[in-house]
Amino acid sequence: MKSVYDTKEKCCGCAACKQVCPTKSISMQEDDLGYIYPVIDREQCIDCKACRKVCPLQEEVEPIKKEQICYAYVNSDEKYRLKSASSGAFEALCTAFIKEKQEYSIYGCELDNKLYAKHCSIHNINEIYKLKKSKYIQSYIDNEYTNVLKELNEGKKVIFSGTPCQVAALKKFLKKDFENLLTIDFVCHGVPNQKIFSKYIAELEKKNHAKIKKYIFRNKRKLEQWSSHGIRIELDNGKIIELEAEEDLYMTGFLNGLFNRESCYKCKFASLNRISDLTIGDFWGIDKIYPELAETKTNGTSLIIGNSIKGMQTIKRLDPDTLYLATLDDAIRENGQLRNPQEPNERRKIFLNAFRKNKKFSVCMRKAFPEKYGIRKEMIYQMKFYIELSKIKHYILDKVK
Repeated sequence: MKSVYDTKEKCCGCAACKQVCPTKSISMQEDDLGYIYPVIDREQCIDCKACRKVCPLQEEVEPIKKEQICYAYVNSDEKYRLKSASSGAFEALCTAFIKEKQEYSIYGCELDNKLYAKHCSIHNINEIYKLKKSKYIQSYIDNEYTNVLKELNEGKKVIFSGTPCQVAALKKFLKKDFENLLTIDFVCHGVPNQKIFSKYIAELEKKNHAKIKKYIFRNKRKLEQWSSHGIRIELDNGKIIELEAEEDLYMTGFLNGLFNRESCYKCKFASLNRISDLTIGDFWGIDKIYPELAETKTNGTSLIIGNSIKGMQTIKRLDPDTLYLATLDDAIRENGQLRNPQEPNERRKIFLNAFRKNKKFSVCMRKAFPEKYGIRKEMIYQMKFYIELSKIKHYILDKVK
């Protein structure tokens, strides 16, 4: 075979083709922009077409045809909610599924100490902090589907969490349902690639003359910061930078749909036809249904949709005092990616053309948004800064006199 996919819109980078290939003829490689795609070694390929058959975009994946149920979830512990992107539904559901004394594995995305997003597994619920919180980068999947199948056949309980296309890929790879498997996807806005994020990180490190130890995409240091997508950056020199989303160049680009992979803008999983047992996310607009769950009171509410009997049974094991019944209409009202995929920004090509030429991340953003990040804007900002600094200096001198 020449290629697993026909066009780049028809590849989500899930790596199921790589793992299913009987001759190990497929490797996942970056294109010139950093998006990963399967590449076939034609000398080893036996043209069995297994790669095409396992692809969740080339082949149809049947949605779970059960009546769905929808809840808002609010953990009763405020400190716990502050440590979660919304309200901690992921950990609560994992704990509910594996509470029996049995060997288990939980798969999800970790941002490692090099700030690389990759799928991994944990075998102790106390390590779930690695998989919690949002990471707005496509996670790299190596042999996780193969490992999941092995553990399921050994009788272990397995929870697999990921983007809807990653869960769809796992299901195509497994070929059948397993009672000891729980799948969890989330309301996905699309995935940028690691190369773009790493370039931004490198620029920040150079600017601050220090290495970044931790980058938190959803930081809630105070009330009313759930919806603002606060950013926290921890440097190895002890410095901490806290920003709102609109102050952070990477988050600005992500929220504006500037650099998701091409398949994201045509995503067939961005709907209520889910393929996972459970769907989780932020329950935006919950205050219009339950005023007592307003952000000023909770600092975050999770959305949980039960898509299968197994998913609904898991929800029933949660503390009933943490659940608030809602409708699917309530869920999709302010969660657009439960209706359709995000539209590509008309300035996407401008950003990517600059990125392709190896321009700095800030230069790419300046070219894409000249009215916001252009040289003139930067000069005005610096002038205001020095004017304020001068005022402070004169104020101190006057006090000394």
